[in-house]
Amino acid sequence: MSFGFSELPTEGERGPPSLANLCVGEISNYVRLWFASKILDDPKIRTGAAEKEEEGEGFFLSDSDEEGEDIEIDTLTLRTPQLAAEIDETFEELAMILTSEQKGNLLSIVAQKSQGFGFEHCEAWVNALAAEAETLDLSACSKLDARALRAMLHCAPFSSSRQLNLSKCGNLFTPALLAESAPHWPHLQELRLSGGLVAPGPADAALMRVAAVCHRLRLLDLAACNALGDPAIREILGRCSELEVLDISRCVKVTDEAFSTPLASSSLKVLHLVGCRVSDTSMRYLGASGNRVALEELHALGTFISGAAISALPGLDKLRWLDVGELEVHDRDLDLISGTARALTTLDLSWCDLVTDSGIHTLSSSCNGLTSLNLRKCQVSDAALEAVGQYCSSLQRLGIALCEQISDRGVQAVCEGCRELQVLDVSWCSQLSGEGLLTVVSTLSKLASLSLQGCKPVENRHLQVAQEVLTDLRQLSIAWCNLPSSEAISALTAALPKLSVYDYYHIRHDGSLVTEVNPT
Repeated sequence: MSFGFSELPTEGERGPPSLANLCVGEISNYVRLWFASKILDDPKIRTGAAEKEEEGEGFFLSDSDEEGEDIEIDTLTLRTPQLAAEIDETFEELAMILTSEQKGNLLSIVAQKSQGFGFEHCEAWVNALAAEAETLDLSACSKLDARALRAMLHCAPFSSSRQLNLSKCGNLFTPALLAESAPHWPHLQELRLSGGLVAPGPADAALMRVAAVCHRLRLLDLAACNALGDPAIREILGRCSELEVLDISRCVKVTDEAFSTPLASSSLKVLHLVGCRVSDTSMRYLGASGNRVALEELHALGTFISGAAISALPGLDKLRWLDVGELEVHDRDLDLISGTARALTTLDLSWCDLVTDSGIHTLSSSCNGLTSLNLRKCQVSDAALEAVGQYCSSLQRLGIALCEQISDRGVQAVCEGCRELQVLDVSWCSQLSGEGLLTVVSTLSKLASLSLQGCKPVENRHLQVAQEVLTDLRQLSIAWCNLPSSEAISALTAALPKLSVYDYYHIRHDGSLVTEVNPT
C-alpha cells in the first residue's frame, strides 16, 4: 500500500485516524513519508532550504498526485510504491541536508502529531534524528513505545542535546528510566518533566541522579510531579550551579526543608512554588547571606508565605514578576516591596483581602512600569483605580473582578489613563452601571479580552458599540448577563469573525455557530 502526500494529517489533527488499522510495514511507510513531508512543509524545518535552491541542489516536492510520480528531495528521487526501501537508502544523504536544530524540530513535530505512535517501527530514523537533535519535544506522547523511548534517550551522540521535554508522558517515563537515562545527558540545559514521574518508583532518587550528572541545567520544570519530595529538590539546589529557572508548582510533598541547603547557583532567577507547602522559613533560607539570590520572578500563589517574608528578600530590585495571590499581604508589605522592586511589571494580588487603596496607591506611584495587575477580590475602591490610571499608563492587563466597592468613577479613571489595556476583567463588579460599561467598550479600543461576567447592566447597546470600536477583540464573556439577545450576539460575531463570545450559560459562540460550554 502506498501513501500520497494528500493523505498526510492536516494541521491541527492530533494523529492519523487510520493508523490503528495499518499493519507494521504500512505504519513504517506512513511515518517515513510523514518525516519527509515535514522537512519541506514546516517553516522551522525549511530554514536554509532557500539557500540550497539557489545553489541548484533542489529542495522541493512534486505537486503531481499521480501514483508513481517522483518525489524530489534535494538531488534524490523517491517513488512512492517503493517508499520504505528507497527512503532508507537515501536517509544518509537526506540527513546531510538538515542541521541539528532542524533534526530536533522535525522529530518533535512528528512526535506531537502522532503522540509517538509507530516510532518503534522506524527506529533507525528516530534514533538518527534524536542522536544529533539539540532540542527534543516528546511531551504528551502517550502512544510512544517504551523501548523506542529508551533507545532515543540512550543514543550515544544524544549527549549533545541541550533541551528535552518529557512532560505529561503518563506512566511511560518512569523514575527508573530517568535514573538510567540521566548519564547520557551531560550537556543538558533544559529538562521539562511536568506532570510526569507518576509511575511507581523512587522519584527522589532518580532526580538526585539527574542532579549528580546534569551540572549544566539552567531550567528544570517539575510542576505537578507529586511523587517528588524535599531530598530531590534539596539535591538539585545544592548541586546545579547554573540553575536559573526552577518550577516545583503543585509538588505537594515539598516543604521548607527543600531550601535548607546552601544554593549552588548564584543565578537563580525564576522560582515557581504555586501550591507547595512552603512558608516564610523557605524565604529565610533563600535570603541567607551566602546565597546571593536576586529573583526576577517569584510565583507563590497558594503557599504559606507572607508578604512580610517576601519584602525581606535580598535583590528585590531585580524582581519583575510577583504572584502572591491568596497570601497574607498587608499594605505595609506592598510599601516595602514597591520601594525596592521598581522594575516590577507583573503583580498578582488576587484574593489578598488585606490590601487596600493605600497600598495600591504606593505601588502604582513607585512601580509605574506595571503592565499586568490583578486585584481580584481585594478591598479596594475607586481611589485605587484612580492611582492606577494616574501612574500606570503602560498597563496592558487589569483584573478587578469581585471588587464590589468599585464604581463608574474608578473605571473612568482607568479608561482615561490606561489606553494600552488589552485584557480587562470587571466581572461581578456590582456597582458598575450601564454608562460605566459603555465607557469601557467605547474607549479601550485595544482590548483583546473583556470579561463582564455577572455585570447585569450589560445589554445590546454595549455589544453594538463593541462591534464598532473593539475590532481587536478576541474573547468576550457576558455569562450571567441576561439582557443581551441572541441576535445581538450573532451580529457581533458576524462582524468580528475572530471573536468568541460566551453567553449567559457560558456557551461559546463563534460566528453563527454555538460550539461549546466554557469550562470556567
